[in-house]
Amino acid sequence: MFQNRTAKGFFALTQLFVVAFFAIQSASTANAEEFVSNKHKFALTLPARWDHICGDETSETFGVYNMRSDLTEILIVNVTTASPEVVDGVTYPNLALATQKYIETIIPGAVFSRPRPLCVGGNYAWKFNYDWELEEGRAVTTHQWMVVNKWRLYSITWSAHTDATNAKEATAIVKDLKFR
Repeated sequence: MFQNRTAKGFFALTQLFVVAFFAIQSASTANAEEFVSNKHKFALTLPARWDHICGDETSETFGVYNMRSDLTEILIVNVTTASPEVVDGVTYPNLALATQKYIETIIPGAVFSRPRPLCVGGNYAWKFNYDWELEEGRAVTTHQWMVVNKWRLYSITWSAHTDATNAKEATAIVKDLKFR
């Protein structure tokens, strides 16, 4: 199958990384808890150290989650009905840029990175990252995802002024969102 020892070694190393990756993934989700919204048709799996603090089936803001014992990190899931323009335009960068400009009007002085397309729960999505300061001078990092699924617009925001959950972990939590 392989022509030389280098290729065999590379293949073996790759297999080792795959096995290690799945072992780490299963260990990290062992203490996870799943939060389900039947009305808004999604399920979100969060690490055990997170709590569902508010939001119910009747509100548009179903999920507000935060780290236990403090309010330094928060994850919010807003669900609204998507207009036909949003459903048709979700794959175009102009929608992401218009959303970014809107956020800039709400949070002046926010420093943005370029909006990036990605996949969340099998659906096309946009991710925005921006840093800003609270009035007390504390720096805040915010990651926001915009996803359309079956005429619903999901706006998911993770914001933190600590580094308890890193950005890659927050992205993995959101990418694992399951639509029902």
